[in-house]
Amino acid sequence: MFMNSKLTIIIVFAIAFLGCAKYSSAQTTAEVKNKILIAPFNPDLYLSDAEQDIMRQTNKTPDQYREFFRKTIDLKVLGQLQTVMPAYSLGQDTSQKAKRELAIFYRQCGYKYDDAVGKGIKKEDGKKKGFSFSKKKENDIPGYITTRGDSKFMNAEISDTAFYHHLLNEYESNYMLSINQMEIKTNYSSCIDIANKVYRREVILHYSIYNEKGTVIDGNFLVAYFPSNSNKDTDIAERTFPELAEMLKSQLQSIVK
Repeated sequence: MFMNSKLTIIIVFAIAFLGCAKYSSAQTTAEVKNKILIAPFNPDLYLSDAEQDIMRQTNKTPDQYREFFRKTIDLKVLGQLQTVMPAYSLGQDTSQKAKRELAIFYRQCGYKYDDAVGKGIKKEDGKKKGFSFSKKKENDIPGYITTRGDSKFMNAEISDTAFYHHLLNEYESNYMLSINQMEIKTNYSSCIDIANKVYRREVILHYSIYNEKGTVIDGNFLVAYFPSNSNKDTDIAERTFPELAEMLKSQLQSIVK
């Protein structure tokens, strides 16, 4: 009788322990399910037709202000995405390990121009916030063209899925955002000030968002504007980067909601 009671108690504790372990595992999985890893753009994929003007106004070398652009847009994007879910940027991680992994990520990417993937920002939302983007769908704002001369975006396909899964596991994420390319393009058909020959310039950001399998579930380019007489790197960043980061936040929200 005593032995049966003792056995019953052991079984009850065992069941309770397994239940707690299962709950803990489920809780850990749930935490991982809401995190996104960010890769800043590769400096080699920066394009601009405003280099001379920016150099004159910044007194910096191209490498210096390009790195400023890269770090600043990365910080703005990180701040916005963190309002949707936990986020971690390889660009803000100064460890040698993170630098190596980012370099490997760039090397394994299959960069190519593709048609837009996923959902666009609705026309009414774009009007309210001043957003512009490239997707050509009914009820969307008309598309824009990049410096390449068309409406395709620079995509970065995952070729090394084993390494991609390593990154997600290492940083406990199940989404990844890759900023694939940054462009600065002068739109000579849009003159803001004819007398002073001030034209509209566009900052164009190409991106891909991947799921756990490494499949692109959202990819496009986004556009923000500044005048051609404002060419300090800090001015460009202040005028356009918050808007671009907010657009990326909107895109992420449309995926995870």
